[in-house]
Amino acid sequence: MLQIYLIAIATISLLLVLLNRHYLLRKDDFLQKEYEKKKKREKLSKIAKEDVSEKKIITKEKQKDKKLKKEEINLNQVSSFIKRAETLIAKEHYAEGEKLLVQVLSLDKNNFVANSMLALLYLKNHADSKAEAIYLKLLEIKPKDPALYTNLGLAFYNQAKYEDALESYSYAAKLDPKKAARHINVGQVYFVVKDLDNAIQHFKEAVKISPRNVENLFMLADTYREKGELKFAKDYYNKVLHLEPYNNESQEEVRRLTAMGY
Repeated sequence: MLQIYLIAIATISLLLVLLNRHYLLRKDDFLQKEYEKKKKREKLSKIAKEDVSEKKIITKEKQKDKKLKKEEINLNQVSSFIKRAETLIAKEHYAEGEKLLVQVLSLDKNNFVANSMLALLYLKNHADSKAEAIYLKLLEIKPKDPALYTNLGLAFYNQAKYEDALESYSYAAKLDPKKAARHINVGQVYFVVKDLDNAIQHFKEAVKISPRNVENLFMLADTYREKGELKFAKDYYNKVLHLEPYNNESQEEVRRLTAMGY
């Protein structure tokens, strides 16, 4: 009886061991399958992400190409409009030329050539405040351009903003001191505001740079006459006559000053 009982216990123990082993094997198999499923999902997810990323890259490239093509079209239009505007302005069709330049700036607001042309057109048509605004903008792009300061000075001068004109003209002369016209511009402002000593200084500098320029000599002579230094005035009127013997204005001034005893 005891023997049978022991055999039964042993049999049950064996069955328990076998069941446990079977369970462990099935568990391992399940875990392996789950691991494989996870790997497969990760792989599919990676492929999907790569596909999305590739699509994004392709989309970005397409957008970039589209933008470049648009910019190329705009540049072609800008170039064409500027050439047409130049032709119209040369023929004195100012209103049509202005419209084209404004159209260019709607495509490329910082286009230097179009802005410069439009500013000059405004100066020509006495729209000086508009010219002033454009030149101030252009000087942000080229802050060391003496021509821009000169044109800005003219826009100020035409509006009787003499202090601003003097500042702009003076800076142009500082940037480009070897050009006589820069000093003439400064001298003219000083002459208008009755600062004759400074006017004479700048007119003399212009004459020194360009001694055969009759207009510069005449302005210097006029300034000496205005100041009351008539002997110097006569000397410079005679210099004008030396270069242009039939200059009527200088002949008249010399005769008048001679009659006065100078």
